Amino acid sequence: MVSGAGGSIGSELCRQILRLGPARLVLFEISEVALYNIEREITTGREAHGFDRGVGCVARECHHKQRVREVMQAYGVQTVYHAAAYNMYHRRAEHRRRHS
Repeated sequence: MVSGAGGSIGSELCRQILRLGPARLVLFEISEVALYNIEREITTGREAHGFDRGVGCVARECHHKQRVREVMQAYGVQTVYHAAAYNMYHRRAEHRRRHS
């Protein structure tokens, strides 16, 4: 599973992980647009990567521990590559506090 899968670092991790032939790749991303873009890149480039297994897409924030656990259990995740940008989380949290 790659958190922040749609960002610059996360998407590159996804590309490199695909070369290793994982049983499944789970994309965890807060931005639906970024998630769509990396999922589309992966699914259209499956043959180039030799990846014929499933891709799981999850549009959620990674700071909710219980939700992350549920996703990991549901997909049988064994390895997590954490590339989500925490600086964005703090900015969003501050924005919520100011506009609540």
